[in-house]
Amino acid sequence: MKCTISTATKTTVIDEIAKVTVPTPSGQIEIRPGHAEYYGATTEGVLVVTDKDSKEGKYSLVSGICAVKKDIITILQ
Repeated sequence: MKCTISTATKTTVIDEIAKVTVPTPSGQIEIRPGHAEYYGATTEGVLVVTDKDSKEGKYSLVSGICAVKKDIITILQ
């Protein structure tokens, strides 16, 4: 899986992800390889990206949009 996080000033691309935990208005969602297509809002909180070695990267989010399609996760803030 691959995750792209885009803000007005920076874009970060993270490859070889095992799972991503995204804060949403209805709670956190966990996205793993093979996840169904998803389009929804994000809320202020922490995005947690876990790699194949179980190492976590944490990113602060403000409200925005999350899109998942064909194992590509796009976060727009």
